[in-house]
Amino acid sequence: MKRNSLRSFERIKHLKIIEKVFSKDAFSIYGSFVNVRYILDTEIPFPLQAGFSVSKKLYKRAHDRNQYKRWLREAYRIQKMPILDHLESQSQRLAIFFILTKRIENPKFALIESEIQMLLTRLMKKLNPHSTQ
Repeated sequence: MKRNSLRSFERIKHLKIIEKVFSKDAFSIYGSFVNVRYILDTEIPFPLQAGFSVSKKLYKRAHDRNQYKRWLREAYRIQKMPILDHLESQSQRLAIFFILTKRIENPKFALIESEIQMLLTRLMKKLNPHSTQ
């Protein structure tokens, strides 16, 4: 299996898991224009599952929303390996949902990539508080 890919079983598809991610029991990390909701749960079928969302209020046209979702997925796909390795070593399961919350002026993939990298770094520190990274 390719480890640096984003296969269909690595995406959140079950309504039950989505509801848990957006429940009061879930945790949040806030960035400047992307928010992350996540929950550790044993009922998740794969150690790390992700979902992506861009609001219709931010971008009216579907092709704009799809562009940002592609960029979010690609930035996540490139940088997910440290978290996946940690979860597999600890036998934990995590569902994570990325939400674009603010309109980006002069959009660039590098901007989204740096935001996702910062959010995943903060998430890793929360998952592994005893580490000295």
